[in-house]
Amino acid sequence: MNSVSQHIDDDTLGDIGDGLVVRRGSVADTEALADFQASEWKYGSRGDEPESKGEQGKDDSISVWTRDLMSGSLSNVSPSDFTIVEDTRTGQIVSSLNLISQIWSYDGIHFPVGRIELVATHPDYRRRGLVRSQINIVQEWSAERGELLLGITGIPWFYRQFGYEMALEQNGSKFGESADIQTETQGYKFRPAVEADLDNLTKIYKSAMERYLVSSVRDKYLWKYELVGRSKGSAHRHEILIIERTDGDSAGYLMHQKASDVDTKSRRVTGYELVDGVSWQDVTPAVLEYMQRDVGHDGDTRRIQFSLGTSHPSYDFLDDSQGKPIRPYAWYLRVPDMVSFLRHIGSVLESRIEKSHMNGYTGDIKISFVGDGVRIQFEMGQLVGVCRWIPEQSDSRLAPKVRDAMYPGLTFLQVLFGFRSVDEIEYAFPDCILTSDQTRQILDVMFPKNASWMWGLE
Repeated sequence: MNSVSQHIDDDTLGDIGDGLVVRRGSVADTEALADFQASEWKYGSRGDEPESKGEQGKDDSISVWTRDLMSGSLSNVSPSDFTIVEDTRTGQIVSSLNLISQIWSYDGIHFPVGRIELVATHPDYRRRGLVRSQINIVQEWSAERGELLLGITGIPWFYRQFGYEMALEQNGSKFGESADIQTETQGYKFRPAVEADLDNLTKIYKSAMERYLVSSVRDKYLWKYELVGRSKGSAHRHEILIIERTDGDSAGYLMHQKASDVDTKSRRVTGYELVDGVSWQDVTPAVLEYMQRDVGHDGDTRRIQFSLGTSHPSYDFLDDSQGKPIRPYAWYLRVPDMVSFLRHIGSVLESRIEKSHMNGYTGDIKISFVGDGVRIQFEMGQLVGVCRWIPEQSDSRLAPKVRDAMYPGLTFLQVLFGFRSVDEIEYAFPDCILTSDQTRQILDVMFPKNASWMWGLE
């Protein structure tokens, strides 16, 4: 790894002790940081989940991704959004991560999000609290930016210790095999997307995301970045194609990547959406044939992995003999201020009540998180108040009687983001307690289980 000690006095954020300091990244760190990240991470058997690599070698796709983020080509990410822990005795980078600000949608309501990525620590410096120190810093940055949610994708359990809960589905997939397709597919063709397609891509994506509870908001600028802004060889570069009818009319778009660096006989469809009114039954066989014919490895690819979440219209037209959809992983989420988030999505809660058998509901719901809680108040179906709520100390022995629901720890996040139903959480956690049928009904209405598909900015 290259020395970066000349930057020690610039943007120092804290002295960790034992010769280690944490500071902001700078443009001058680009090559050293790209080298460090490539040395510490690789892409594992899941295909897109990084796993620690240690000294086993370097992954060029990670270094290319790091350089892209450090380049400033994406307006909301810059070198100063990276934290770097440096050993001042050697001048080496020993740990780093970054914050990527973006906008997500919750049932149509947009909200700002901070995504933590590229978390890596050299094996010789682990278990010293370096990641915790950096996460605390970027969480402060996120709060200063007014972000209502933080999200991380990563290895099992690890981020729970920093106050995150697995609460949003990630990477559900299903396989298809072109040899099983009998439908005539001559009515569609595929061509590389160009900048003239940006408006169409944005429109198709926006319409498709309406079927999901949580999704990433992607405007024309972000589509341009995906199309021409990512460098060849980046871990997150997608091939983007326009699906056209033979008469030239747009039918949708297709995105794909290699499934993994070890399974060369599988390819991944990472995005696939159609123009409203175009038949999934007609187009999906053509997609399978295209992936087999034009993307296959030496003509030997048979299995096509559709990495489109747990619920996608194309899944109805994939061969069932390939088995059940692949069990999804999950995003780690953190809501720093539950009251602010619930107020922000208040119109969604009102709409759900209005469309339900609880239409016109008047009442309040006190939800305990054991150490904290919220009170949600409605009058004639309108949200009139959300506030922090904790039983007074004198009432602590009566806590089971004075609250309407108790979600221990961070389990409520799974309900809030549609990852699990009210009944599923109650079944899985014996200390999740609902005090009445009415409480269960109103929570079911406000927070139904629903599929999400998150193609977050990274």
